[in-house]
Amino acid sequence: MHQAPELPYVYELIVRDVVDSALDEARRRARAGAGEGTLVWAQEQTAAHDAFGRPQASPRGNLYACLILQPEYPPAMSLQLNYVAAVSLGMTLADL
Repeated sequence: MHQAPELPYVYELIVRDVVDSALDEARRRARAGAGEGTLVWAQEQTAAHDAFGRPQASPRGNLYACLILQPEYPPAMSLQLNYVAAVSLGMTLADL
């Protein structure tokens, strides 16, 4: 596994070699009390799925991460912000 990056103090990085799903791991941790800023990062996922529940291939070499946030917005707005964040991240990475 690559060396874990140093993140600002507001984040808690959870590094795993293999998980079933970074999203499911973050969900379990959130339900167990993990706070906002917990970031789950894995090298491989064995049971990842898309928004429709379909299996997703998750081989080594891609980015599998999930950040726990606790926004003060209604769920519908949170979903919109998730989309904006994904597009922004894609545009930023494209420049690199």
